[in-house]
Amino acid sequence: MGFAQNIARKINSIYLTGPTLGERVEKTAEYNPAGTDVDLFTVAGGRVMLRSLVGQVTVIVAKNAAADAKTRLQHTPTTGALAATDMCGDLDCDTHNIDTVYTITGGTGVAMADDSRAGVIVTSFVTNKQILQPGTISKHYTTLVTGTIKWTLHYIPIDAGATVVAA
Repeated sequence: MGFAQNIARKINSIYLTGPTLGERVEKTAEYNPAGTDVDLFTVAGGRVMLRSLVGQVTVIVAKNAAADAKTRLQHTPTTGALAATDMCGDLDCDTHNIDTVYTITGGTGVAMADDSRAGVIVTSFVTNKQILQPGTISKHYTTLVTGTIKWTLHYIPIDAGATVVAA
C-alpha cells in the first residue's frame, strides 16, 4: 500500500469509525454443522485491543435439532501451546429474527448479549475490551442451526504492524 493510500485509509478510519473505536473489519458468516468452528477474523502482526465485536442477524437463525442451539466466540493463538480460549459464554440462539444484535461484554464467562426484539442493544465500550494475540477469532455452536450473521469488529493495534482481517 502506498503512502497516500495509507494516509487516506487512516483518515477514513478516523472519520467513519471515530478515533475511539479504531479500525473496522466486517465478515458475514453462515452457520455450519454442530460442533464445528467458523473462522471470522484473523489477527496478525502483533497484539490488538478489541474495542467491540457486534453481530447482526441477516438471515433468521433457527435450530434444526431437538437440542438447544448455543453459540460462543473463541480466540485461538497461532503461536505457542495455547489452546482456544472462549471470548464469551454460550448464547442460546434457538430462534433469532432478522436484525437481532449480538455483542460481547468482555467477560470471558459471560454469555453474548442479544436483543431478540431486534434493533437496539446497549453495550459498554468501557468494559468490553480484550487484548488478542495473533490468531483466529471463530464462532462455535453446539447443534446444527441455519442462518447468517454479519459481524463487525473494531480494534486498535497495540504492536506496530498489527492488523485484523476477515478470515
